[in-house]
Amino acid sequence: MYLNRSGHTALVDCVVVEEGRSQPFFVQLSQKDRQLTVRLLPATDPEKTLGVKRIMGLIAKQLHESTAGSRFGKTNLQEFLR
Repeated sequence: MYLNRSGHTALVDCVVVEEGRSQPFFVQLSQKDRQLTVRLLPATDPEKTLGVKRIMGLIAKQLHESTAGSRFGKTNLQEFLR
């Protein structure tokens, strides 16, 4: 994990291997006010496969479970947050 100097943005280094093909990419965590956004770093732009979405969902779910009182906002990963 990489954290910027201000401590408001982090990059999580990820690799998904599906059907013998690996995709390296970064998941970006950005904090603004009292919100935390989990998204793909646009510069890495992997194919949005089930594995990529699953990793993003796992990261978001872990953050949610470790932060009391947190809730999910608008997301297109609902099925991966269970």
